[in-house]
Amino acid sequence: VKIDGNRNTYTEFLVMDTELDILWQEKYLDKKGEGYKEYKSFDLNNKGEVFILKKVFEGKRIVLSNKINYTFSLMKFNSKGDFVVEKELDLPDYHIKDVMIKSNDQDEVICAGFYAAKNGSSADGTYFARYTSDRLTKKSTETDEFSVDFIVDGKSNRCLLYTSPSPR
Repeated sequence: VKIDGNRNTYTEFLVMDTELDILWQEKYLDKKGEGYKEYKSFDLNNKGEVFILKKVFEGKRIVLSNKINYTFSLMKFNSKGDFVVEKELDLPDYHIKDVMIKSNDQDEVICAGFYAAKNGSSADGTYFARYTSDRLTKKSTETDEFSVDFIVDGKSNRCLLYTSPSPR
């Protein structure tokens, strides 16, 4: 990621083959007006298309008083390095806390991670979505809330080891 004198943010991509020969190289100008950005992960499919997961903060990266100030978006570049599309990941009624991406052989991009209630501070369950790899059109979304047993068992299996100093 590079920032020029006008405060524009450029991301430069370099895709190489197994012999480390450059297949394509591209510079992409991020949208002006977006806040702080973090590139979380990327995936390259067998067609040479690149998918990038981006976390975008509203303004500064700092989170104040439990207010959620970020979203995730998924970007696609074709096998020549041309920008194709960017889609914000959405989960109605919830907030995506964390997510990973992976393309598959069915021309899909899979997003999997955790979700929370709007403005919630801890994860309430898991999130799984499928997008088409051509235009990143959402095909399906699934959520699975953590059960009470999972939460209780998870907490009961944790232990704190503390040894108090022995008196002399």
